[in-house]
Amino acid sequence: VIAAAAGVSTGSLFDRRGGRAPIRAALRSLGLPDGGAKRGFAVPIFDWLRGPLRDHAAGLLLDSAEDPLSPGRLERLFTDVQSGRRDRATACWTAMCWRAWLRSR
Repeated sequence: VIAAAAGVSTGSLFDRRGGRAPIRAALRSLGLPDGGAKRGFAVPIFDWLRGPLRDHAAGLLLDSAEDPLSPGRLERLFTDVQSGRRDRATACWTAMCWRAWLRSR
């Protein structure tokens, strides 16, 4: 796959629709629709933090650590997510990743 991809010229990667020409051609050759608009998906961080990752999040955010993050702010962040504030889930996740990285060092 890598060798085949490396052999494709840059000019042939793009078509009038903006890109993914080889993928569109492969789909058409299989009789499948060749796409449409790109679609993404949301990662269900909010649901994870209130469900299967709740205890893990609590351990990372509520336990003390030697870092510049304010324990009071982290506690409020965790409490906000647990009480249903979706808009705080990404910040909570970011702080968790920082703390997890810090612990691994």
